[in-house]
Amino acid sequence: MEFTHSIPPSLHEPPWFDPLRRHLEACGLVEVSPIFLLCSPHRRVHFRGRLTDVQIRYPLRVTSGDDEIFLRSHGTDFNVVPPEWLRTEELQRVYALGPGLGPNASEHSLLLVQIFNARAEAEDEALAGHLRSLGAEVLVCARAEYGVPCIRLSALFTGDRPTGERQR
Repeated sequence: MEFTHSIPPSLHEPPWFDPLRRHLEACGLVEVSPIFLLCSPHRRVHFRGRLTDVQIRYPLRVTSGDDEIFLRSHGTDFNVVPPEWLRTEELQRVYALGPGLGPNASEHSLLLVQIFNARAEAEDEALAGHLRSLGAEVLVCARAEYGVPCIRLSALFTGDRPTGERQR
């Protein structure tokens, strides 16, 4: 059984979240929940004719005995897409925008993007460039998940608003 817990969403999301969401959706990405804490046990499923290990995870892992808890954090060792979603083309390109942990466990706005069957390497470079222009610290990794090519992008925003956004 999988248990998840999320931090209640802020009543005052930064105003730049909406323009960023519109940009991401224009890039063909679908928003998924930015669950903060995951207790995701390993499981094995048949996927594309073979037995595959599955673990929904974030970069920051906390262990206690045999228990593992993953905290939403900046880094590229994450997987927010179960293999069942890969049967639906729209769910092969997802993002989660919300609170996350940065250096020294400080809370910031964090964007995690996971794209399966990426159309072109230039696609993730263009998105990373756009996010850097907004002042984000961006990490990108191309590494297969479930034997399928996958690009992961993590963007950490440490200010109140992206530096590329005009103040009103």
